Amino acid sequence: MSRSLVALVAIALLAGACVKADTKTAVKADGSGTVSVELSYKLEAIESAKGRAEEMRARAEEAGREGPDQAQMDEQLATFVGNFDPEKATAEMKSRGFDVKKAEAFEKDGWKGVKLEGSFADINQVLAADRTKREAARATAEAARTTAEAGAQGGEGGRGGRGGMARMMGGRTRGTDTSAPFVAQFVTTDTPNIGRAILMAPRENRQRGGQGGNAAGGAGGRGGRGGQGGQGGMGTGMEDMKRTLTISLPGKITETVNCKKVDDNTVSFDVKGTDMQPDEDGNMPNMVTQGVSVLFEIPEGCKINFESPKAKAPEKKADEAPAPTKKKGELRTDGGGI
Repeated sequence: MSRSLVALVAIALLAGACVKADTKTAVKADGSGTVSVELSYKLEAIESAKGRAEEMRARAEEAGREGPDQAQMDEQLATFVGNFDPEKATAEMKSRGFDVKKAEAFEKDGWKGVKLEGSFADINQVLAADRTKREAARATAEAARTTAEAGAQGGEGGRGGRGGMARMMGGRTRGTDTSAPFVAQFVTTDTPNIGRAILMAPRENRQRGGQGGNAAGGAGGRGGRGGQGGQGGMGTGMEDMKRTLTISLPGKITETVNCKKVDDNTVSFDVKGTDMQPDEDGNMPNMVTQGVSVLFEIPEGCKINFESPKAKAPEKKADEAPAPTKKKGELRTDGGGI
């Protein structure tokens, strides 16, 4: 991945760090339901992203290397802003099985966005569309992450910043598609007639990319300063990222994980971008490692299609010896053949 492209990704993430999303969903036992969503971005973030691009271009020119392309930058920002257009947001929701009743743009206190209200006749159609989008986004993100890591060059600091950016790209499986609300993932449990609604899936507890792992600035840094530059590149913007999700389920709630019970059938949680950052030792908060979910009673005749939970990889014991490695064609000494 060229430095110019990495810089463009950094700019897009800087803008994306200043987004608010408030979603309210109600799901009935027959699979139908309602949804309302308010999505907005901070206008100042767009100007900040443009300013960051100018700084990157100036540094690149100073160092005699390629900087961000103006046309590509404009296209990135236009794509981002387009996600908040009522017409595009409506089309996106319809493609996922929502019937949009209302869509209107708004601007208030330096934030601009879209408000949508709608319903769905079959939650399973919405869930199927979500699964397809998640799988496609993961594949795209993984390809981008692999390309970025393979193409990292320069000093250790620069690699740290770009490595962190690559992991950020891999972690944002929903990409820049901010226009469609996320409902939940419904999975089975070991307890009969009890299901789990996953509002935010857990992630592996690992620090992303060392010192440059949590910020876009590291991607645009030069040589050894890249990783340290990444440390604060998005720090302030992450304070403006906020997501609130409220969901009413078709059965009585029996247990919550990192969310608040509103009534017998409803839970809510909100999270800021700064809540998702690792501590000084690189450990992620419980909301990240445990995820956000709720257990509820599945009513008789419920038409929601529940997925089987993914099996967890076995944990490696501290005293367990690492698996022997060998070169192609080399004989193994552990009785395993070639």
